[in-house]
Amino acid sequence: MIYPRKLKKEILRELPNDLTIVITGMRRVGKTFLLQDLFDSLETKNKILLDLEKPENRQLFSEESYDAVIRNFELLGLSLVDKIPGKTIKSNQRAWIFLDEIQYFKKTPSVIKYLSDHYWVKFIVTGSSSFYLKNLFSESLSGRKIVFNLIPLDFGEFLIFKGKKNLPVAHSFKDLTKLNTKMVYALYQALFTEYLEAGGFPQAVLTDSPQRRKTFLYEILHSYLTIDVRTLSDLKGVEELEKLIYLLPSRIGQKLDVSKISAEVGISRQTVNNYLSFLEDTFIIDRITPFSKSPDREISSVPKLYFIDVGLGAVLSGISEGQRLENVASFHLSRHYGLNYYQRKSGAEIDFILDKKIGAEIKTFASDSDYRRLCRLAQDINIKEYYLFSQNLGKERNQNILPVLLLGFLE
Repeated sequence: MIYPRKLKKEILRELPNDLTIVITGMRRVGKTFLLQDLFDSLETKNKILLDLEKPENRQLFSEESYDAVIRNFELLGLSLVDKIPGKTIKSNQRAWIFLDEIQYFKKTPSVIKYLSDHYWVKFIVTGSSSFYLKNLFSESLSGRKIVFNLIPLDFGEFLIFKGKKNLPVAHSFKDLTKLNTKMVYALYQALFTEYLEAGGFPQAVLTDSPQRRKTFLYEILHSYLTIDVRTLSDLKGVEELEKLIYLLPSRIGQKLDVSKISAEVGISRQTVNNYLSFLEDTFIIDRITPFSKSPDREISSVPKLYFIDVGLGAVLSGISEGQRLENVASFHLSRHYGLNYYQRKSGAEIDFILDKKIGAEIKTFASDSDYRRLCRLAQDINIKEYYLFSQNLGKERNQNILPVLLLGFLE
């Protein structure tokens, strides 16, 4: 069964234009299923879907001339219409080519460019990470593509995978306050607790066995290290990178002490920073910088660390309930806002500053005194809108104290 992903709506809006659509993201995050769903959605027969992980499909692109490639497509039943300046075609005459796992054949972008320039054809392709796609597409398709990052399931998508329908929808925090009811909390809290454990990889979500889920998450890391890193990148020191990955979960929600990490792994500070950038580019971690009115200061300041998928982070190392909750909040908020954090020298902090204008603090158990503290800090830095998010509903009925689970309904 193919479950709908939120990203599908965004991609559908881009189908009418001529840009190549690139869907990237981690392994096993659901790119192939999304590609199949998009393929099935098109009401035309002039389309084809190919998995480039299969050698026989890569042969289609390995011809010495573009004419031979075109003949191969025509033999597979695709009709390609020449682009003639000043002349358009009917929508049902356009050819649609869906390619899965394009990182397995590095000549693919040149074929895409040639066919897109000379024929009425639209390409929708997937690849396993932005790191490799940047290398593949940086020049050959500059200005000719639009990239979508498919990430693990948010809580709203998790509920769809669990068979829930007619879910609430919110477009702002003001909308979320309207959903802050005892009924909504009662309907979804137990599943949110499961989401905190499982994370958002579809296969992990669809298994009810904690042990199989754990095995699957370890398999994701293994395939990432053995295929993405060893085979598809030129990164050295895979063992060092793996050791670093295992050290990071315990630092979720904390400022990164690169010197300490460097000493623990036994590599230079520069190498640690290079590895952290690689992990960020390949969708393992996310880093946020301190809130400041000066962009230069943000860039040079110490970042905080979060994992893209809380399930993957938690399976690698024991993390607290508070870290798990803050990581899930970071994941959901980063889908809609630019994130920073604010911290004083005294240690007083606001977990997240959204687009430099909204404050969000995360607590396992929220109280009215926590909200008053947030209010004082926010006002001191001229943040006029702020919310306190909690694991539990809480006794106070302050409209700005909200359950974290509501973030899954933001669109």
